[in-house]
Amino acid sequence: MEKYELKKDLSDSYLSSRMGEEWGRLSFTERQHSAAFRSEVAPGRSDEIEEPEIIDDPSEKVELSSDADRFLKDVVENPFKPLTERYERFSSRYKGNKAKDELVDNGVLFERQVKSDDSKRKLLELTDKGRDYVESVLELETKHRGRGSVVHRYWQHRIKEAFEEAGWHAFLEKFDADVYVNMENTELVVEVAMGNNAREIRHLEKHLDRGFTTCVVARNQDVLEGLRQRIKEQGLDTDQIAFRLVRDFNRPENLPS
Repeated sequence: MEKYELKKDLSDSYLSSRMGEEWGRLSFTERQHSAAFRSEVAPGRSDEIEEPEIIDDPSEKVELSSDADRFLKDVVENPFKPLTERYERFSSRYKGNKAKDELVDNGVLFERQVKSDDSKRKLLELTDKGRDYVESVLELETKHRGRGSVVHRYWQHRIKEAFEEAGWHAFLEKFDADVYVNMENTELVVEVAMGNNAREIRHLEKHLDRGFTTCVVARNQDVLEGLRQRIKEQGLDTDQIAFRLVRDFNRPENLPS
């Protein structure tokens, strides 16, 4: 074809948002990724992307060392503890790292990273096989406060703590919000968005209908701008919505007031 000059009046963000709504109406089954897939095919994914949980064959018998059991127990009881602190429970960093690698290699845990200002924190999340082992062998409860992946839950807890440090009363999962904050004359609900999807807009509509002031907290600028576009297209009252990035909650001056 000969070169054809075309005036483009649709932005990439609009097309992404528009087609995302179409995809969101389709039924689907979550793809199950193996450890081999993650290591060979997708090693360079963004640190904070919401990845599907790795599901291993639960019928495969798991046999772990006492060090691995001790490490695993600490992960269940303290899901957001930095790895360096976990290693302090062992006689050496080497032994702690070896226990962690044993759990990952056996498909009990997988590693996630979360960015916090200029630093990164590595978090560990249970697989289905890991949950089964923890409940049946270690006889520990695997239920936790907060919802979603360990990265999402990390930011839920961090945002709650930031408001509490500022002197407000904050709660997880109250009024079906990721974080609910009572600020005396204002009731604020916070939704933590790991991705730009229609589900976040439905949550916002529900909170606004109840009369709450709402804060959307996104994992990065691309997600934030995508949600802004969706909100604008949906005709929601943006005067009742604040927009922040998750990293803002490491600095008290960035809290919604």
